Amino acid sequence: MFERWFYLDPNAIKPLHKEFLDEVKRLVAELAPVLERMEGSDPEACRDHAARALGIMFAPKPSKQKTDADRYLAIAEYESVPLFSFAPRDDLTRVRDGLLKRTPRRFMFPKQLEMVKLLEKIISEAVAE
Repeated sequence: MFERWFYLDPNAIKPLHKEFLDEVKRLVAELAPVLERMEGSDPEACRDHAARALGIMFAPKPSKQKTDADRYLAIAEYESVPLFSFAPRDDLTRVRDGLLKRTPRRFMFPKQLEMVKLLEKIISEAVAE
């Protein structure tokens, strides 16, 4: 496995996986501005939609040996960051707790650590308000 990660040819990524990641990125990019507009007119609906989107993206994953599909799902989670500021604190706390339960900090990839730190920052700012 170690060898596979270091010799990964980015051009050899399966087209289906690349299409999936591109589509996730596109959908989040479309949803974020809609939520931003909605935040002014209907904040409750905005929070509800953001929470539902995050609930789908961070749905519990089976605890088994990781497959390539699981890794791509984890990569797709990184694309959710623009939705964090619209979601309720309780939902962000569940996302953070789920990430930490699934992968302890010491085993997280740098992007996962960034996500957890951002979640903790947003959660703590919400508590301070």
